[in-house]
Amino acid sequence: MTITNTMLDALAEYTTISVDTMWPEGALAIKPEKYFENATSNQFHVWFMLNKDPSLMPEAIETAKKFGYSPEKREDFVQRVINYASAILGRNMLKIIKGRCLSQTNVVYAYDTQKTIECAEGYIKAYEDLGVSRDNVMIKLPATYQALKAAEVLKGKNIKCLGTMVHSLPQAIASAEVGCAAISTYVDELDANLDPSLLKEYEDLEDNYGWALSRDVHYYYRAYGIKTRNITAAMIGLDSTVGLAGVDEMTIPLPCMQKLASTPAPSNFQRRMPAVVSVEDAPPKESYMLDQVKFEKAISDNKIATARISDAMETFVKYDGLTRQMINDVLGA
Repeated sequence: MTITNTMLDALAEYTTISVDTMWPEGALAIKPEKYFENATSNQFHVWFMLNKDPSLMPEAIETAKKFGYSPEKREDFVQRVINYASAILGRNMLKIIKGRCLSQTNVVYAYDTQKTIECAEGYIKAYEDLGVSRDNVMIKLPATYQALKAAEVLKGKNIKCLGTMVHSLPQAIASAEVGCAAISTYVDELDANLDPSLLKEYEDLEDNYGWALSRDVHYYYRAYGIKTRNITAAMIGLDSTVGLAGVDEMTIPLPCMQKLASTPAPSNFQRRMPAVVSVEDAPPKESYMLDQVKFEKAISDNKIATARISDAMETFVKYDGLTRQMINDVLGA
């Protein structure tokens, strides 16, 4: 039986829908071309697609050689292969989406401003080498103090940035202060995004830390007229996703997208997040980027945020390491 109005379509009436994958066929199995706004990537997605698409590795290696990089400079060459693999994936996704492709800097450099800048510029060069304008790319960088300082520099080079791994309101506020075009709060636990069987369900959404944080960010941004887009991510649970209807944008993984696309929407479906929020209903206005100590203390005092940030970094470092090993294995001794 065909569902005429799905939960995904109902959400799309209030929230921009983007897809959390670099697999075009996977996205197209759910919705046709140009349904989704943006497509996001990270170290897991690159590793996943290198395993799924046997043509990606040789294409990335040959592209790196074509643009003058030598396997003899192994460490640099491996990074260039990662850059080109990411750009190839992004270029392919741009054919089926309406907006931008997002690539994530190496979180190993989360606390190094200059290295984060260099990493971001490496991705942009790879995209531009493939004929993709930087206007069609957004760089994801972790919302640490040092990486957000990099975002300030990158904005001056017409490189749009998204503050990711946002697990606290201070990170969301600081990201807006440096001019990030967007942020991503993580809603459900990251391990459940990699293995949906690990999803923890909540009877009361208020008990879901990521959902409550995403709501608080929505209220804060709307109340104070902040233009940075609140793009919720790491969404696996149906209830937590539907419970954020009305946020600026959602980047939804394929398992959750499939559930939404196969679930009928009630005829009286309404947004859950208000379009207009008063200052009285929002968290108090704060500022962080002029005071590194204040910013870092605000995060360290939040034990849930600290644990989630650490978990995300460990996960992305793991998959980056697996990807580098794959490339080195192909290149040989």
